[in-house]
Amino acid sequence: MYLYGELDQKPDLDKAEKYLELADSHSTQDLVGQFNALRCLRGADENGDLKALGELCRNEGADRGIKLWIALRCQDVDLESTQSIDACFNKQKPNDPETNFMHAFVFAFGHGRPVDLAEAYAYFAMAEAVPSNELELITSYKQAIEKAISPAKLSEAKKRFNDMYKLAM
Repeated sequence: MYLYGELDQKPDLDKAEKYLELADSHSTQDLVGQFNALRCLRGADENGDLKALGELCRNEGADRGIKLWIALRCQDVDLESTQSIDACFNKQKPNDPETNFMHAFVFAFGHGRPVDLAEAYAYFAMAEAVPSNELELITSYKQAIEKAISPAKLSEAKKRFNDMYKLAM
């Protein structure tokens, strides 16, 4: 409830982390998804809208899907290595919406790197630039990030998207 601000509670990531660690130490439940969501939420700026970002960060299926997606496209990728993950993505088409969608999640959940929501935004924007079945979802994730990062970071993300778009298209 503290992780996403449910049941009339405000999101409180420190309390959420405390209770997740307590639950993890006394439970056989798999809490990896909740810890990944916490890492994603911590990518928001201090005054960012955590409730809006919750839609993206609670998508455990996409977070788990990153490993499978990478494994299907590249051999022997170390998911803790920025270079290894980037090498895999660099082998893909730069204007492929699925590739950009998955690349956005790598930055949103911090696989092999710190969480970078501005970079995730740029890759979601790249995925959005090519018509796909996931357009509505991609747009909602972009909007969530817009509410969670500072205007300066959003400006940086839009510039990054424009640079990427020019190179890919």
